[in-house]
Formats: sequence, structure tokens, C-alpha cells
Amino acid sequence: MNKQGIKTQKGKEIAGISRSGITRPSLNFLAILNDFGIALDTSCPDKLCHQLYSGLYLKPNKLKFFVDENVNKNCFMLFARELYVCHSQYPQYWQWIKDKDTR
Repeated sequence: MNKQGIKTQKGKEIAGISRSGITRPSLNFLAILNDFGIALDTSCPDKLCHQLYSGLYLKPNKLKFFVDENVNKNCFMLFARELYVCHSQYPQYWQWIKDKDTR
């Protein structure tokens, strides 16, 4: 534990804790979003956290980034359309089937 009584682990990514005791995402999300050319308004921490927890599309309908609110870890959701399917050009091996419930 450090001087403030916060448990720390060397070599582990831990989320910062504000003075009010609310857990906030770590700052490495900025590097991830910068790699994809996405800029966020960081002037309001609550609004920023809401955006990160609900998720941002890095590639529309292919790749989504979000921060897991329970453990404050970066997460990526890879949609099937982003996958490379070997022999997908041949209908006898592969075809996409659209589900009526999807976007």
C-alpha cells in the first residue's frame, strides 16, 4: 500500500481513484483512440467515463473499444465482418447469413 492507503501492484495496470472515491479509467485509452484518429472531449470526466464505458466504434460495425466498468480494463469487441475467412470468396465454403435481429 502507498501513503494514501491505496493498494498498488508493481507491473500491473490499475485505475486511478479520484478524491471522491469514484474509480476512473486509466489514461492509456488516449493512445488507443489516437491510433484510430478519434478525439474525445476530456473536459468533463463524467461524460468521458460514460462514453468509454458505453463504447466507441474504432471501425464502424467491425471493431468497438470500451472500458469494462467493473474492472477498469480496456476491451475490444471484434465483429465477425472484421475477420478474415479463408476461401470466403467461394460460396461452397462460406457465406454470410444476415440475422434479422442485428443492426
